[in-house]
Amino acid sequence: MLLLTWAGIIAVAAGFLVVRFLMRGTLETTAPAALLVVSNTVGFALALVVGWKWSGASARRLFPFRAFDARILLPLVLVSAGAVVLMSQTEVWLRLLPLSKGIRDVMTHLDEATVKMVREAFGMSLLAVGLVAPLTEELFFRGMLLHGFLARYGRRAAIPATAAFFAVAHLAPTQIVPAFLVGLFLAWLVAETQNLWLSLFTHGAFNVLGVLAMRLFSAGATPEEAAAEGVPLWLLIAATVATVVGIAWVRQLLRQKETTRDVLPA
Repeated sequence: MLLLTWAGIIAVAAGFLVVRFLMRGTLETTAPAALLVVSNTVGFALALVVGWKWSGASARRLFPFRAFDARILLPLVLVSAGAVVLMSQTEVWLRLLPLSKGIRDVMTHLDEATVKMVREAFGMSLLAVGLVAPLTEELFFRGMLLHGFLARYGRRAAIPATAAFFAVAHLAPTQIVPAFLVGLFLAWLVAETQNLWLSLFTHGAFNVLGVLAMRLFSAGATPEEAAAEGVPLWLLIAATVATVVGIAWVRQLLRQKETTRDVLPA
């Protein structure tokens, strides 16, 4: 399974390199959001095809999409909204660590690129992070990868392992811890429900709310200032309450068994 995992990650990287090679003459004039859409789609599509064919499992087993009770969407939005604030503050705290100049330069470059992308191509940014990234990443990390890890290692190992791969795939030093925590929740959600619709919705909501927050609160600030802005204490407390209440609400709904009624054979 680890071999399949690394093969998939290498396939993603290869897809990114192919896109960069084909678009090498237009990289300077290509919108970062558009480049993200194309590279993410090509890279993960290659990884998914390789992994699917290699695994020998049916698409229905690797990528489970099932009916669910719409009542669960509201607490998932609550969790997403709270997590956006908490993860943003976590990134601010991580910047206080004694990191090398090289790592700080990478962080600054990524911060500036992200803020610039949202400011200059807001609609395309929403498409990239609200639809394309959640779809491709959920199919890979919580679909194919989690399926294999659950079958081989069980939940206790599979959930943190896939979250770790998800975190490393984000590359940005300040995003690794937040991505790991989000990955834990998404992997737990899919392990509980066997339903990628819910993780896809949560992932998309989290990303969209993050882009909206960046758009609303970064106006007039430099990219570095916008990325490093701390969260007010009252908002941090409210976000913590929202996240805890949202997770408890989700758990309560899942215990009722009505939100995860299977409509497809496992």
